[in-house]
Amino acid sequence: MLSTLLIFALAATPNPNPRSITMVGDAKLTFRPNQALATFLLTTTYRDVAGVRKAGDDKLAKLLRACREAGVEPRNIVINEAGLSPEYRGNEVIGQVLNRSLLLTITDMAKLDDALTAAVRAGATQSGPVYLQNTEHRVYETKVRVLAAASARERARGVIEALGAKLGLPSSVNDLTPVVENLPAGTFNVPPEGPVVTSFANRELTVTSQLTVVFDVESP
Repeated sequence: MLSTLLIFALAATPNPNPRSITMVGDAKLTFRPNQALATFLLTTTYRDVAGVRKAGDDKLAKLLRACREAGVEPRNIVINEAGLSPEYRGNEVIGQVLNRSLLLTITDMAKLDDALTAAVRAGATQSGPVYLQNTEHRVYETKVRVLAAASARERARGVIEALGAKLGLPSSVNDLTPVVENLPAGTFNVPPEGPVVTSFANRELTVTSQLTVVFDVESP
């Protein structure tokens, strides 16, 4: 009885194909960003708490109005309150400082420089680099992965057919396709007069993919 069960077990176990080929396929794809993210700091100083809050609110309203006029939608402006802190001269408190940070998401790349200029001219200070991203980055990652898979298959097919065999189905795939969410474009210069001029809108994002595929090799 035991030998019969062993025979059935061996019959149910698939026989692995000892003939296989491992091939690496790679691909690269470039695409344009459709959004830019810029962070600014808005600082207001005044001698007392009530005064600094009013002056800060006025300054913020001016900044928001300027950004909207430059094409930044209100829903794409995120305000973070950093709170109040005292301003000292020696051990004496001589005033209050109100800090706010703003994250602008510019969705019209043609108006990117206009939006940066508006924020600076309204009293904001750039904080960190401008980041570029494409909201459809996963679509491009899928496309480049497919291109890498096609590359691996064509390379393997060429080798196997040259050796007189036939390429079978893949038995394993190792995918090395990094996620490309954003690209730091850098900071920008603020001229004494005139607009901020950058080349950020002309930058490109790049996604690469490398697939290591093991293919079965079949008889011709």
